[in-house]
Amino acid sequence: MIESHGLTGTWGWQFADNQQVWSSGLYHLLGLDPRTTRPSYELLVGLVLTEDRAKLATGADLIQGTALGSQTVRFRRPDGAMRVLSVRNEIYFDPDGRPRGAAGVVLDVTDHESLRQARLVDQRRSRVLFGDEGTPSLFGDAALPFPEAPVPVDSGGGAEDWAGLTRSLEADAHPPGPPFDEALDGGIDGRHLRAARALLDWSMTDLAKAAGLSLSTVKRMEEHLDNTAQQSRHKAVETLRKAGIRFSRLDGGVIGIGHREEAST
Repeated sequence: MIESHGLTGTWGWQFADNQQVWSSGLYHLLGLDPRTTRPSYELLVGLVLTEDRAKLATGADLIQGTALGSQTVRFRRPDGAMRVLSVRNEIYFDPDGRPRGAAGVVLDVTDHESLRQARLVDQRRSRVLFGDEGTPSLFGDAALPFPEAPVPVDSGGGAEDWAGLTRSLEADAHPPGPPFDEALDGGIDGRHLRAARALLDWSMTDLAKAAGLSLSTVKRMEEHLDNTAQQSRHKAVETLRKAGIRFSRLDGGVIGIGHREEAST
C-alpha cells in the first residue's frame, strides 16, 4: 500500500546463493520494467549519477559487512526526470558474525531536497547582500550590528534543514582560545562534516583529496566519527576551515556552521 504511491521501494540480497530481489515499488520508483530488468545491487548503484556513486557502499563493501547508513544521491529516470533518493542499507550476520545478506530501503525525497536547496540559495543571496561579517556590500560602508550566518538544524538524524543565525558583532570581539577550540572540535561529528561539505558543494572525494585522506576514511568519519583516528578528524576539520567553513558553539551546546567565502582555499 505504501509503495503504491511510487515514493519508496526495497531490495534484498542473500550472499550465499547471490539471490537478489527488488520490490515492485522499487521498479516503479526507478522507472524500470520488472519483466526485463534483473534485480542487482550493482545495477542500483550504477543508475545513480556518477558523481554521487562514491556515497554508496559497493557490492564488495556489503559482502565484507560494511554499510554506510543513509545517503542522499541523485538519479535520472529513463524518462529523463531527475530524482533525489535517500538510500539506506543494512547488513545481516550469521551467529558467528559473518555477513550473510543485505537489504535496503530507497525513498524519493526530491520535493524535500528541492525545498532545502531553495532555502540554501536564499541564505547565500543574503550573504551576498550583507556579507559574512555583517558588512552590507550594497548599502554603504557601515557595518551591520547583527550579521547573519546559516546553521544546520538537527532533528536527531542529521542536518535536516537550515536556518539563519543572527548574532552581535561583540560575539567575535574576543575569539575563543585553544581550550575552547579543543572542546568545540571534540563536538564536531559526521553530521557537521556533511553540512560543511554541502555549503562548499564538495563531494566526499573532494574532501578526501583536499585533506590528503582516503575516500574510505572520509566515509567512515561521516558515518561513525568516533571510530576514526583523531588525526584524520583534525585534518578534515582544518581543511574545511581553510576552505572557508566556520564552526562555532551556540547556546545550548549546538554547533553552528557558516561559510566565509573570502577565505583562502
